[in-house]
Amino acid sequence: MKVFLFPGQGSQRAGMYSSLNKYEDEVKNVFDIAGRVTGRDVVDLCLSATDEVLKQTINTQLCVTTMNIAYAEVLKSKGIVPDVVAGHSLGQFSALAVAGVITYEDLFRVIKKRAELMDGLNESGKLAVIMGLRKSTVEDICKAITAEGYRVQIALDNSLSQVVVGGKEDAVDRAIVRAKEGGAIKISEVRVSNAFHTYLMEPMIEPFKEFVDTIDFKESNVRVLLNAKGDYAANAEEIREDVIKQCVSEVKWTDCITKVLKEDPTFIEVGFGKTMMSLIKGTDRSKRVWLSSNEKDLDEFLSVAREG
Repeated sequence: MKVFLFPGQGSQRAGMYSSLNKYEDEVKNVFDIAGRVTGRDVVDLCLSATDEVLKQTINTQLCVTTMNIAYAEVLKSKGIVPDVVAGHSLGQFSALAVAGVITYEDLFRVIKKRAELMDGLNESGKLAVIMGLRKSTVEDICKAITAEGYRVQIALDNSLSQVVVGGKEDAVDRAIVRAKEGGAIKISEVRVSNAFHTYLMEPMIEPFKEFVDTIDFKESNVRVLLNAKGDYAANAEEIREDVIKQCVSEVKWTDCITKVLKEDPTFIEVGFGKTMMSLIKGTDRSKRVWLSSNEKDLDEFLSVAREG
């Protein structure tokens, strides 16, 4: 059972388009659609923009999504298609497009609107990755700090060993101190421009919902795991609800992965880098994740698939 995993914000790197040099024919249409819908030179952004420029959500969401879909097209050209799709945070939208729920054109329309709304928020915050503490421990830390008047919450439950908290900067800073005192192994800030999947996104929900309601959501061609639900989607309308809810709700990635691990999956990270591989290892170190952006890995996967 092939499971496509699509990364979200934080997976971007300056110059990442270079990893697609060998596949320009396969990915040209994807970059053309992204550019036409958004009015941006996406190739130039993915090739020449600095890490600081790519960190801006208006750029991050567009570039990460385009790279995800580009690698899905590379895999498709080699006859590799999924049985299950799961996208992490922003990556959920890429997963929906590959599953046939929304068209590529509508994907980039939605991403453009989502990024603009998030970029236009008056209040900003940040996200911090906490490693080495149980989710229940992090929840207790968040509750205690919130009770002190500094609202902070779990934004992403990434793996059994990694939880991301978010909120205003002072609240997250307090959570970092408390997590260190509680024995966290490592804490780092996420390379994003705001506290996504937290209450700070609430002002964008109504206009985003209005926009999403104009998009045609079809029944998926393959099974889809949802971020806010942490389980398989029942139908297209549940998917529509989830993409809105996940903006302000915890991404239940551990639940998604735990669910699919019961089915002996073959994981393929579809996008640039190895962010998803790291998260899978945090839940099941024995499970291999094949990397679409690693040519050697991809060739080996094709060889194994042919032998199988």
